Amino acid sequence: MGNGEIDDDDTQAFQEAINALPMEGGRLEIPPGVYVIKKTLEIKDRRSTQIVGFGFGHVGEETGSILKWYGDDGGTILHLNGFSQSSVERLALDGNAKTA
Repeated sequence: MGNGEIDDDDTQAFQEAINALPMEGGRLEIPPGVYVIKKTLEIKDRRSTQIVGFGFGHVGEETGSILKWYGDDGGTILHLNGFSQSSVERLALDGNAKTA
């Protein structure tokens, strides 16, 4: 998990971690790494929740917490629904990883 290899799919592990958050007051910390996401991550009905990465990394280096999209063209990495008084911080979302 988190090595950025296309054959790995970190989607299920992320969705399970999100689903395990309490309805109010949860915190999910995402360690540095490149995470392959192939299906939309859904965060629903959470309040006072924090999703926290470890920065964006630097150009040419992938040293932060990065979710890389390898799903269908035009897909969505992260869908928030009923996500109130909450935050997503220091997390890079890379929707341009897929090649034709």
